[in-house]
Amino acid sequence: YDGVISAGEETHEYAPPELTLNATVAARRTPLDERGAWRRSARAAAAYDMWSVGVLLLEMVVGAPKPLDALDGAARARVSRLVTRAQLLSEQRRGVPHDAERLSRTRERALLAAALDELCVLPPRRSACSDAQFAAVLEARDPLGVGLRDARARHLLRSLLSLEAHGRPTARRALQHAWLRDGGDVDSVAR
Repeated sequence: YDGVISAGEETHEYAPPELTLNATVAARRTPLDERGAWRRSARAAAAYDMWSVGVLLLEMVVGAPKPLDALDGAARARVSRLVTRAQLLSEQRRGVPHDAERLSRTRERALLAAALDELCVLPPRRSACSDAQFAAVLEARDPLGVGLRDARARHLLRSLLSLEAHGRPTARRALQHAWLRDGGDVDSVAR
């Protein structure tokens, strides 16, 4: 690993919140070399990868791709309307022309934030969301109504989907997690 990732190597749906929710970081993600790649440390790359593993596990649990896009149509429309209204008012107050591209990026971040909030990933809800509530959210998102039955598996999933990069386990730590180490209930995830 040389610390460089190109746009072709990145999958937006698996990008962690430190890149997707932070407007400042997202705006700075301009090419840093002639290949159109940007640099990140090995530690940041590992945290990025563990977020992606969490998204993959979430996909298996809810039985659908793009589980972070799982807000229902009404919720998506409500968030989109609020963001559009706020953006237009802000542009009007500042006397700047409408920026459709900026609005699209802001709406995308707001939808992701709403989905992460629903999944008990964003504070303050994360600390207020009990394991039973998290289990209920996963069950509701699962078309089969099963969710993730094993509490140890939910613990692993929540740690992988930690909002803070430093809060995610390393690959080694994740592989040593009790759910994997002690032969967790594979049927709680398998379809």
